[in-house]
Amino acid sequence: MVAAFVKGLQGDHPKYWRTASLMKHFLANSNEDGRGGSSSNFDERLLREYYSVPFRMGVEAGSRAYMGLL
Repeated sequence: MVAAFVKGLQGDHPKYWRTASLMKHFLANSNEDGRGGSSSNFDERLLREYYSVPFRMGVEAGSRAYMGLL
């Protein structure tokens, strides 16, 4: 779904994009309560198998913008 969304936003023209897809909220931001102060501790396996997969797929699909972590 991520790859299709990126490609749909940016279009398929070789030189011009429709818009640049922005990949954001990279890690451990799936809790709804207390996002500003909650713990985001998780192990390497959870990072590789859950959190990073959609971002890797978006990068591979050609996403052109990324939100940095603060």
